[in-house]
Amino acid sequence: MYRFLALAAVLIIAEELAEYAYKRTASYRASRAGYAHIHGEIPEGLETVSVGSGPVLYGISFEYCPRKGFNLATAPQNFINGFRLIKRFTPNIAPGATVIIVIMSPMSFGRNNDYNSPGYYDKFYGVLPPGDIPGYSRFRAFLIAHPLMLRAAGKLRRTVSRIFSRAKSPVSKDIPGIIQTWTSEFGLDNLTDSSQAEAHRDAFNEKIGILSEEIVYCKARGWHPVLVIPPVPEKTRSHISPEFVKAFVGGNMEVLTRKFPDVRVLDYYEDSRFTPDMFSDGIFLSAKGREAFSRILFGEIYEGGAK
Repeated sequence: MYRFLALAAVLIIAEELAEYAYKRTASYRASRAGYAHIHGEIPEGLETVSVGSGPVLYGISFEYCPRKGFNLATAPQNFINGFRLIKRFTPNIAPGATVIIVIMSPMSFGRNNDYNSPGYYDKFYGVLPPGDIPGYSRFRAFLIAHPLMLRAAGKLRRTVSRIFSRAKSPVSKDIPGIIQTWTSEFGLDNLTDSSQAEAHRDAFNEKIGILSEEIVYCKARGWHPVLVIPPVPEKTRSHISPEFVKAFVGGNMEVLTRKFPDVRVLDYYEDSRFTPDMFSDGIFLSAKGREAFSRILFGEIYEGGAK
């Protein structure tokens, strides 16, 4: 019995030391790149904050912001989790602050299927209250605190998934990866047939509701919400019809602007100032594009511009 307890103690210590060492590796830091910033110290007295998904996190640089700001975007992030982060860090946001709520065209209002994927909410453990994390479990929290164990569990899950999943159809190299990702995640045949919007009507209504509640929350605290649609490269837009954008984004934005006519909307979706060399791939801005977008965005917010 004593030998067993001694062996167990040695194994536990060895695992904890391995976890300690792994958390200091570049690999671990890279795995947390899309959300590590919200686990750190969040500044107080913020005069500008932004929420949104990966293109926001890597597309808005607050070094070009004339006010004290912080990017609460994570990769990925849906509307409800952006709102939850705003509520979580309300004490850090100053009266009169600008809250940038980013809407990615054309898919932000659609119903995607990644919410149910294992690990989708892992990034929010230790940041959001347990009640704001669907399916919160203490065992999952334990695994997240022990990333080597979490990696092993993930590898096992992926192996099993490959065994039981069907072979995927080959994809065209002529279609940007983001288009392929969107069609898969949102259960679409393409991004040209606007009639597919009907299957997403419930999601549209749900997300309009979330954004409406978030806008009301901001205004009640004296903050100024701004709805921002970032630029999308021409090559990606060539696979998205104007009718599709109208059905998935335009109609929903019209509902919001009718409800909140005083809330500014800055739409850069087809902005010709963002040339192909300003993007690193089918959706993410390059360093050059990030600087240009940030300067233009903050310039319009703080130096005036069309609603």
